[in-house]
Amino acid sequence: MKETFPGIVLMLLLLFTSMLTLAFNIQPVKPTTPITYPTTIVVDGNLTDWAEIVPAIVDEHENVGDDIDRCWLAHNATYIFIRFDNYYASSELEIVYFDTDRNNASGYLVNDIGADYKYVFEGSFYNNLYKWNGTWIRVSEADIYSVNALEVTPGYRDQFEARVNLRDISNPAKVDIVFALEFGDVAPDAGHLTYTIRNVITVPDDFLTIQEAINAANSGDIIYVRAGKYYENLVVNKTVSIFGEAMKTTIIDGNETGDVVEVTACNVTISDFTIRNGGSTYASVRLFTSGINILGNNLTGSWCGVWLEHNSDYNLIANNTIMGNLNGIAGEMWHNNKITCNDIKSNGMGIWMGPYSQNNVISFNNISFHWSEGIMVMQSSNNTFEGNNIIDNNRGGYWAGITIGFQKGFSSGNKFFHNNIANSGKQVELQGEWEPTMWDNGYPSGGNYWSDYAGVDLYKGPYQNETGSDGIGDTPYIIDKNNIDHYPLMSPWTPTPPKPAAVIATIDIQPQALNLRSRGKWITAYIELPEGYDVGDINVSSIMLNGTIPVNLKAPTAIGDYDDDAVPDLMVKFDRAKVINYLLDNVDVAQLLEERFMTITLTITGKLNDGTQFRGSDNIKIIMPMPRWLWKIYPI
Repeated sequence: MKETFPGIVLMLLLLFTSMLTLAFNIQPVKPTTPITYPTTIVVDGNLTDWAEIVPAIVDEHENVGDDIDRCWLAHNATYIFIRFDNYYASSELEIVYFDTDRNNASGYLVNDIGADYKYVFEGSFYNNLYKWNGTWIRVSEADIYSVNALEVTPGYRDQFEARVNLRDISNPAKVDIVFALEFGDVAPDAGHLTYTIRNVITVPDDFLTIQEAINAANSGDIIYVRAGKYYENLVVNKTVSIFGEAMKTTIIDGNETGDVVEVTACNVTISDFTIRNGGSTYASVRLFTSGINILGNNLTGSWCGVWLEHNSDYNLIANNTIMGNLNGIAGEMWHNNKITCNDIKSNGMGIWMGPYSQNNVISFNNISFHWSEGIMVMQSSNNTFEGNNIIDNNRGGYWAGITIGFQKGFSSGNKFFHNNIANSGKQVELQGEWEPTMWDNGYPSGGNYWSDYAGVDLYKGPYQNETGSDGIGDTPYIIDKNNIDHYPLMSPWTPTPPKPAAVIATIDIQPQALNLRSRGKWITAYIELPEGYDVGDINVSSIMLNGTIPVNLKAPTAIGDYDDDAVPDLMVKFDRAKVINYLLDNVDVAQLLEERFMTITLTITGKLNDGTQFRGSDNIKIIMPMPRWLWKIYPI
């Protein structure tokens, strides 16, 4: 048992907190109907579903004050679930400290861990997740939920169950945990509990082969493979993530027999390998299911780099180098896949989209130097080809850069735009009975760049009849009478650099030390924008503090140079009472009462008149003075 405050002081502090709550009219947010999850645990206050789960901590009852008795933990792919039983914890907050980086040199020191998150809950009153950043900052959009037990076990005052989204605590594989009462017991009494969410299996440290590691893994585990050559043919039949140490030096070699890697489980990730030398009619990677990520690999020396079996849907193939195969990426009846940012080159064919493949997106790939087609589309519909370099294909001279082969009635809605289609002899070959393909994205977005386009750019507009050039050819690029790029690009297409998510502003908030019992009228913010932006262009009505409190439009605003740095700033004001209300609702009031002050970060966001967003932050100190009568009773 660890006591930090005598009972009388705790009672007075809680009384003072209640008075503040009434004074500022703070209404605690209560949870609505219970939510269920795909697990044996349902967070509904009925604890019977914990019966088969062994307590993570059983703390000997010390019969002194408030005491933690037992704690349980469970998890699924999304949440960590917590159950907390306390002996007569009459008015304390229950806290779970998480050390997700497992480094006690960083974070908030409690027992022997450096906690970087804490979850504070007491039934329906408190339900907050905080992150340590020199002080505890509330995670404002945390996915958390807790409820009191519906039937309290005799002899216990407080029983709770809760859950926290793993994403909100950095999605750790393992986490060190300490349970605590706000002013009393901790559990374990010394040290910590290490809870494993996902195992990390290392090859060859734990198992000599990758397949042995897969066989031993549980769903959700991570397999880390050190550099080396592994002569294996893998079957990935569990939901695991497999990472190589480095693409060039971590090699899975199929020894020219069978598929090198077959993925038969959903939601698998394979990244940072060289995967090579499948059999004469086999693939480096063959996909049978959905939700698979093939990322950052070198796929080479096989009949096919990636083969998608029937109904291999919603997969992501990205940032791979796929070269030296008979086919780069191929398959039939694959749907809703995303193939992006790959370097697909020097294969027999680049991409073969077999019959009945639909709603796939092929974007921002380099598809070049193939013996036959860069892309062949056969009897497939509603596929999008955007931003690809389809260059120097048809090296054999008998094919084309792109071949579209259709059986009428089985294809429609395919679209090519913003591609660079160049130097392939015949750029497009149309075979069989077909329906028209869309070869542009309308005006002013435009179509594709064609290296053999002979038009000029003297006019602009959707009908190319307005004086002035616009980077789009004045005449269409005609493949045949039904396949026309109406807006061919005059120069190779390059991605437009995205605008920053938000311009970073310099913010100065006054007062720098805010007394939460003060009765002043305003909180003032001074906003400076970086060079190239004008604070006079700020839409004042868009300005918010911490995404919650709007600027007071009735208060004075002014453009000046508050800090004398020769950079103009915009002065705006927020209602002080609303800011204090917000702070009391979003900081750890108990900690503030104990420590009397804390440093917090306030963020100002808004938009310029052209829609450009800006954001900036400033740290201020908040102070909670105690009433004089409380100081006289116990001058802490």
